[in-house]
Amino acid sequence: MANRLSHSLNEIESHTPAIKSQGTENDVVSKNGEQIEEGDHVYTKIRGGRHEGDVNKIVTDQEEADAEGVKHPPKVLFTDQKGKDVAHNPGTLDVTDKA
Repeated sequence: MANRLSHSLNEIESHTPAIKSQGTENDVVSKNGEQIEEGDHVYTKIRGGRHEGDVNKIVTDQEEADAEGVKHPPKVLFTDQKGKDVAHNPGTLDVTDKA
């Protein structure tokens, strides 16, 4: 039974590149495993619409999160197409254009 569970876990991990490719705490990657950096154009689908914009800042630790008013780092901060400041988990984002 344990062998089957281990095999199932390996199968799941092979289909989740974002989780596998996170090497260090400072690596912030999209849901497709692409590195996210300041200036990149990102988007995510949300509630029947989408948020998209250029990355302003990447918050990686709790001190930065407290200063920016966000919870549970890491977060990618950007201004969406309507001018609203948003913060999203990196694993929910797609990178459309690299800076």
